[in-house]
Amino acid sequence: MIYVAGSAGVSVFTSDLLAVGPITPVDELLYLCPDPTGRWLFGVSGVGSGLAQAWRIDGHRIRAVGEPVGTGGTEPCHCVLGRDGRHLVVTNYGSGSVAVLPVGPDGSLGAATVLERSGSPGPDAERQDGAHPHQSVLGPGDEVLVTDLGADQVISYRSIGGRLVDPVVSSAPAGSGPRHLVLLAGDRVAVSGELDSSLLLARRDGRRLVDWRSVPATERPGADRNYPSDLLVSADGTRLYLANRGADTVAVFTVDGTRVEEVDCGAWPRQMTRSGARLLVAATRADRVEVLDTSTRRIVGDLPVTGAICVATTEGQG
Repeated sequence: MIYVAGSAGVSVFTSDLLAVGPITPVDELLYLCPDPTGRWLFGVSGVGSGLAQAWRIDGHRIRAVGEPVGTGGTEPCHCVLGRDGRHLVVTNYGSGSVAVLPVGPDGSLGAATVLERSGSPGPDAERQDGAHPHQSVLGPGDEVLVTDLGADQVISYRSIGGRLVDPVVSSAPAGSGPRHLVLLAGDRVAVSGELDSSLLLARRDGRRLVDWRSVPATERPGADRNYPSDLLVSADGTRLYLANRGADTVAVFTVDGTRVEEVDCGAWPRQMTRSGARLLVAATRADRVEVLDTSTRRIVGDLPVTGAICVATTEGQG
């Protein structure tokens, strides 16, 4: 099944791109995270000071499990289920914090344990007035990596007993605004640089990121204000897909940063996920999810969803 967060709530589609079931109303829904076993779906919304909700997947429907729980911060923009399936890590962009919420046997969420981030403001006075973490990524073992757009940092934590501890901080290029991160084969890492319109590549030295280099995110003329958003690696580990808001493209690179192609897509592609040989792209201002065939690198279909902001499947999530 395919789950899409839009301005009206959660829409459900089959893998054949057919809409099924009613839309589940959720205000200000910002991100969806599926349980890989297909039992639960989790989401975060910007209502109030930030809320997280769990749903039970019941065929073509999702049913709320318990009441929404506070995320311990404002503007939650990302969530990921820990490897043990017992903790949900929520990234609070607005308040500059990362929270860990316990997940019960029935999928219900408990009270958040909050880690407040600190970091020196970056050179972009408008966007980098302090810590603004944007994504939390599961690393090897108990590692969780957090990108901080506001502080130009990537922080490696260890997740122990429902808490994030033992931070190791790596500085990204000044003004780059690291947004999303993917781990590559060996010791390599790729990061989307939202503020300087870049694809950032680095090498892991233990838990630190070193040897940073930058590649332009787009080569489209006239894309002076381009804001890279999501970043995914292909299933075979040979290609990177970078969504460009402004240029409104998905740029395809080899994992060493060589540009392969740049594919036009709907306006303001905010987030992507894989579905078999397809890439599903949430084009927010186009009010649809576009379906990109990764073999031909062409758009082959779409899912109409007003204000599509996030798309999720149980196959994999960015």
